Amino acid sequence: MEGTYILSAQICLAITRERMFPGLKLFGERFNWPSNIDFTLLSDRVFYELRPELVKMVWDHITLGSSSPWTTFSKTLRESNTSLTQFFNARDSAKFAIAGSIKHAG
Repeated sequence: MEGTYILSAQICLAITRERMFPGLKLFGERFNWPSNIDFTLLSDRVFYELRPELVKMVWDHITLGSSSPWTTFSKTLRESNTSLTQFFNARDSAKFAIAGSIKHAG
């Protein structure tokens, strides 16, 4: 019986999303957002824009040290009493446990 309720909820959600589409489409057109996204090229476009900053972070310790992601990551390691070497050598499941709430950052 529970499966029936879940299926009904999924159908209702799909109908609601379908009804929202015309408004969302107009919203996207207003801001000149693309109606079709080529996801195979998306990461290349994103990283092309980020490349100069990423290169600076890799080669310039001052840029890296002052970046918000690195500061947060370093703080998280300190709070878990983990050195960078320990984190690097840990298995993936341990890395996720150590990273805690910032694990979405990669």
